[in-house]
Amino acid sequence: MNNFFLYFLLFILNLFVIYKYKKIGTYFNIYDKPSLERKIHKDSVPLLGGLIFYANFFIIILFSLFFDDYFNTEFDIRETLSLIIGSTLLYLLGLFDDKYSLNANSRLIISFLIILGILQIDKSLLIKDLSFDSFNQVFILNDFSYFFTILCILLFINALNMFDGINLQVTFYCTFIFIFMIYFGIFPNILQLFLFPLITILYLNRNGKIFLGDSGCYIMGFVISYFIIKNYNFDPNFKSDIIFLIMSIPGLELLRLTIYRALKGRNPFSSDNQHIHHMLLSKKTYLFSFVYIQLLIILPVLIFILFGNVLLSVLISIILYLITFFKFKL
Repeated sequence: MNNFFLYFLLFILNLFVIYKYKKIGTYFNIYDKPSLERKIHKDSVPLLGGLIFYANFFIIILFSLFFDDYFNTEFDIRETLSLIIGSTLLYLLGLFDDKYSLNANSRLIISFLIILGILQIDKSLLIKDLSFDSFNQVFILNDFSYFFTILCILLFINALNMFDGINLQVTFYCTFIFIFMIYFGIFPNILQLFLFPLITILYLNRNGKIFLGDSGCYIMGFVISYFIIKNYNFDPNFKSDIIFLIMSIPGLELLRLTIYRALKGRNPFSSDNQHIHHMLLSKKTYLFSFVYIQLLIILPVLIFILFGNVLLSVLISIILYLITFFKFKL
């Protein structure tokens, strides 16, 4: 009965958002305004993706703590507290950035301090070793584990933020990651609940009615990082190269853009129009660009699921990305 009530509550919440998104956007008054340099939309669009995800997140956590055992059976109070605090602070940081446009260095420093604080609360979130399925090798990180864990979370959050450029792109990718984790039995009872806000965001974002915003990228990036690291630390069959596979395209995009901007003498986390979606959109339609990028992500993972060879799948992912870059580069 409790499960049904929570599903019903989330359904009603998201149905309300779908019908009232304009009024919600007006109330919060945080919009993404068009610009000639990078943004192709013509009108100001409310940045509600993060709010939608956080509202669902808050209800899921609150309900689970008081009425059910979704989190209580998987995590202790310190682990749950670290998830709540980390998600809330990073969401608020993204929201502040959406509203006032923080510079890249400030975002990076504040994000670093938030994640460092979370690791003080929950040391089970630390990545203490790197194990690889492809090489049957384990590398112990020892004192380097703090820095490496913070680096991994920061890189994924920023890769997700850089990857957010056209309608549906990041939300569809995050939905794919959640489905991947559910399929492989990674906290399925919890993660299936997050499909409610993701479907809502997809529905509203498909025609540009709302955008995800930095707040959305920050909270979804942290939540995904949290559950992946937790599973990695407790499941010996979940290896580092599998994680790299599902995060490879945004990761490769982050690496390329960081090198490009560094060579240009610019901040690696600054904005420009050199993203892979910009390259595709300059020569192809939006639909082609969106489907193409999703196939870049999904095809190597499907190869892994069908054949079980993670190294082959990673190599295919890298090759497909490089072919795309050299074929469509500006």
